[in-house]
Amino acid sequence: MASHRNEFLIYRWYIWLLLANAKILREKFSFVYPNIQKWILILMASSDELLDKEEEVSYFYENCCEKCCGASRFAINDEELHALNVLRRRARVKYNRANSLHSETLKQLWMVTFPGQEMLEDLISDQWKSIGFQGKDPATDFRGAGLFGLTQLYYMASHYPQEYKNILDNSHDYSFAISALNVTHFYMYFFQIFSRNTIVMNDRRAPPRVMKAFCALNAQDQSAIDELYVATVIRMHKDWIEISKSKNVTIMDFRRAIDSSTTHMEGILRGMPENMLELKRLSFNS
Repeated sequence: MASHRNEFLIYRWYIWLLLANAKILREKFSFVYPNIQKWILILMASSDELLDKEEEVSYFYENCCEKCCGASRFAINDEELHALNVLRRRARVKYNRANSLHSETLKQLWMVTFPGQEMLEDLISDQWKSIGFQGKDPATDFRGAGLFGLTQLYYMASHYPQEYKNILDNSHDYSFAISALNVTHFYMYFFQIFSRNTIVMNDRRAPPRVMKAFCALNAQDQSAIDELYVATVIRMHKDWIEISKSKNVTIMDFRRAIDSSTTHMEGILRGMPENMLELKRLSFNS
């Protein structure tokens, strides 16, 4: 019993490292405990949420020429496929308010978003509506993007606090949190992270060149999708400011901001950035 408790404490500590983004410490920790990712998944998800086996990718060609000439060039290799499946396992975890690791992430988001404000034990508060959740219980909005939607929102809040605060201060005419969750949901479908039988309203899929670029970056660093997410959310906000200046524009037109920002990021990936540094340079300076 004691050994199991010690293991549980070790894995809780590793979750803290994940939330803190202590990359060097995480790498050393993973070296000492090579099965850490598997146990983290077990702690964070129920068994029916885990992949039973490695899943392949489908290729969505844009034209016949690409299908004939680009099939081998943009094929996903074994390392990239493995990294994609690791991401799939991480991203498919459903939010569970009874899981203390899930609620801890929500607490961290509260502390970053509302510094110095009293936090209720059940994390239910009208304050959440002020940043764009639909009600006072944000858990109800995580049904589509799951725990991944929350962790991406927290990633932005903790890694890009100035940009996060600027958007919160200037997003009174739209629901920022819901819009950000929609970006997470979009990329989960776009990059084939969702399970194959998931039904979504949007049918855009990453073409082979873009899928290859993403998988290569994801194999280098699993924060690639988080950086894409942050860059997209920032651009979505800027695009909406410009779109909303036109006459007769209503909140029903907000989808245009999501479409334009994700299309812009797709264009960056078409250039096939070689590493995370180049991805960040192109994403945040364009």
